[in-house]
Amino acid sequence: MLLWVAALVSLTASFAWGQEGGDFVSLEGVVLSHDGKAIYGAFIYLDPPEGDLPQHTLDWQSDRPDGFSMEGGRFTIVRKPPGKYRLTVWIGKQRVHVMPVELKVGKQKIEVRLPPLPALRGKVVDDEGKPVPQMMVLLVNPESKESRVAVSDSSGEFILLLPPAGEADIMVMTIVADRPLIQQKVVVAGDKDEELVLKLPKLPRFTVKLLKVDGKPLSNAPVTVTVWFKTSELKTDENGHVTLSPMPQVGKQRVLIRAKGEGWAVIIVDPKQIPTEPVSVRLLPFASVSGKVVNPDGKPIADAEVEIGPVTPNPFPIGNLGWKVRTDKQGQFKIGELWAGNFSLRVESERYRTMGVASNVVWVAPGQSKTVTIVAAPVKKPIPSGATILGHISGQVIDPEGKPVAEATVQLNKQLPSPWGFFEVRPSEPVKTDEQGRFELKNVPSGWHVLSARTKDGKDTARWVYVPPAKDKPAQVSVTLQIPKEFGSIKGKVLKDGGKTPAVGIGIMAIECHYYLVNMWGSEQAALNLQVNENQTICVGGG
Repeated sequence: MLLWVAALVSLTASFAWGQEGGDFVSLEGVVLSHDGKAIYGAFIYLDPPEGDLPQHTLDWQSDRPDGFSMEGGRFTIVRKPPGKYRLTVWIGKQRVHVMPVELKVGKQKIEVRLPPLPALRGKVVDDEGKPVPQMMVLLVNPESKESRVAVSDSSGEFILLLPPAGEADIMVMTIVADRPLIQQKVVVAGDKDEELVLKLPKLPRFTVKLLKVDGKPLSNAPVTVTVWFKTSELKTDENGHVTLSPMPQVGKQRVLIRAKGEGWAVIIVDPKQIPTEPVSVRLLPFASVSGKVVNPDGKPIADAEVEIGPVTPNPFPIGNLGWKVRTDKQGQFKIGELWAGNFSLRVESERYRTMGVASNVVWVAPGQSKTVTIVAAPVKKPIPSGATILGHISGQVIDPEGKPVAEATVQLNKQLPSPWGFFEVRPSEPVKTDEQGRFELKNVPSGWHVLSARTKDGKDTARWVYVPPAKDKPAQVSVTLQIPKEFGSIKGKVLKDGGKTPAVGIGIMAIECHYYLVNMWGSEQAALNLQVNENQTICVGGG
């Protein structure tokens, strides 16, 4: 079950990262108890604003919830159309809260505070009685088969609402473990508040001796340690030693260590074979990404939010760590203190945004400063009251000499293949040009679209097209698509071991105006060994 929950964390993070945009809502919220404690494991539905409320089955296949509260009570709901709803919260098989909400296009935040409910409260402590945060607490009633799950907070405290009454098993485990660290029997009243303390056995701890980039010990310095989705703030001693929290007992784990202003390291730890002596780890220099955000006309976009997150291949490709900066008046930005690997950049402002992550990826090597240009697409304009949202696009496809191109395939919002599969809009049905290269697309929604054409021999062209709203008759838009004169090629050589050895078996993908290296031997080796020394322009939507 816990592996399933961990997979859900990853799914929720990636889904929220790739699916925003268009005329849909992104709702970020938190579920709290009546006294302000974060609630883990609540099912959240957006039900119709009127009529009888549906009796949800809480089945992930047939009745998938719109949201699920995770650590800190946080949840995200995406891809819902704007409008009025009733937000309902379920704990187990009971609907415990209903509140009306009105969702508008764009990002919104909400706090959901539940009424007083019976709860099993407690605290997770180590063998010395010190609180242990971010431990999974699972309560299972073997008779009713009901379960509740929570995560201990920074004080080691947890809360399980509406615990099933009777004798139950309660377990404590790390967030991705399949075996409990402790398991014991409890008798739950179910109709009143109860408290207990769960004490963990003494566990082996992994101790690292951190060395600076120059090889000297990193003494008395704060460090950030991330395992899976758990991030802890620790501090080295005078010899550079730092002891990590108990590790998940599910095989080898990647550990990301960052020391502000110094460097980073990713290490692989087997929790079943913890060394008895400290292991020396030398930090690598941080990388950085800077650049400029422009619109399709090349003009800078000021005060735009730029967010970055790791994506595969990356030695630590887990989640979005929430780095956000804003562009200055010239559209420029800089994000520093990155480790090596692939990172995806997302841009959003009042008038422009990038469309998903597939074409906004940059590779950085250790210590490298990469410069990029990000082209952001216009946000759809609101439709005036009483206006129809449909229009017609007609035009002609011509070759580099201006001659008509027959039997070319023309399509709106065609999505090019992507290794991540995050797409923004649904493409239209393709049409073929006639002998004069002409085409027509009907019933096109108002707003910005990417219009693309492909010839019979596989040559492509694309451009942005805006369809204005109209009240009395469909808007008519005329477009000429010209096939570029030349198509280039990319030739090169992939090396590993610091550029000493040719790398065999590396897949090369060219997508839109961007290329990717797909390593076949392990992302951590790719991040440390591959060198890609080239500035690049990041494009969206085939622009």
